[in-house]
Amino acid sequence: MRCHVSGFVAGLLVIAGCGVGPEALEPEPGASTSPAEVGAAEQGLLTLVTCGGTVISTFDPPLKNEPQDVVASAGGVLSNCLLSGLTATFVPRTGPIKAASCLDLLHSSYGTLRLIWSEPGNPAPGESEVLFSATVIGVGDVATTITDTGTVRSGRFAGATMVRVSTYANDLLGNKCASPEGLATLNGSVTFVLTRLL
Repeated sequence: MRCHVSGFVAGLLVIAGCGVGPEALEPEPGASTSPAEVGAAEQGLLTLVTCGGTVISTFDPPLKNEPQDVVASAGGVLSNCLLSGLTATFVPRTGPIKAASCLDLLHSSYGTLRLIWSEPGNPAPGESEVLFSATVIGVGDVATTITDTGTVRSGRFAGATMVRVSTYANDLLGNKCASPEGLATLNGSVTFVLTRLL
């Protein structure tokens, strides 16, 4: 199985999730929601947390349109969270990828994601581990959007469904990938939502 670079674009390492298939995306039984995490209900779903943020990936050597071995690092932060007052950090991950190119950025992938939460007045806000799949849903004239969907397998919000949409400027993807120096750093904006069925 090949582990695609699109996991880095989403702010995480897909190689850490190789061998974890879609059948693993099932909620953990017995998950509970504290009153502080209860949000607004809409269309049969309870919104637990909604955040905006940024994701960043780096590639060494820089990605190009021609395949080459690279070491990639990825991370990000969530802020401006509604309904809960939380913020979070995507745990940074670094690892090698064989024969990677900019073309891999448009491939679907799946893997794992770990977040460390921060909450005012809470000395132990906890962590969350998410199993996800990522699919490119739009390559427009200005930007490319990638949607990750998955389930929180353990930690805070266990059993919740995650939807994360990352947006990247096409001029950065296209121009840098085609340039002699390549794509060394990729920054994007992200929206992050956790929900649970009522």
